[in-house]
Amino acid sequence: MIARFCGAVLGLLAFGVATIAGLAAGNPPEAVLSRSLWALIVFCVVGLIVGTVAQAVVNEYLRNKREELFPAEDVASSGEASSSVADSEAVASD
Repeated sequence: MIARFCGAVLGLLAFGVATIAGLAAGNPPEAVLSRSLWALIVFCVVGLIVGTVAQAVVNEYLRNKREELFPAEDVASSGEASSSVADSEAVASD
């Protein structure tokens, strides 16, 4: 979600800046529009990459914070997982 939002915002921002700069410089409308569309595409891709990295950083931070605040849940869930594996191995050997 963050990646798409960053891509859209950066793409539209680049489109707007390129359009205004091109018109202010007195370039023909066809050139301004083509350059603005290229800026939109390039910065949309850049925004998607930046947003993906930002989402990964936020997810990692939240995962570490959750482990720090609730260590008992992590131990209990890993203990349940190991006991269920041991149970299934015992049933399989019978």
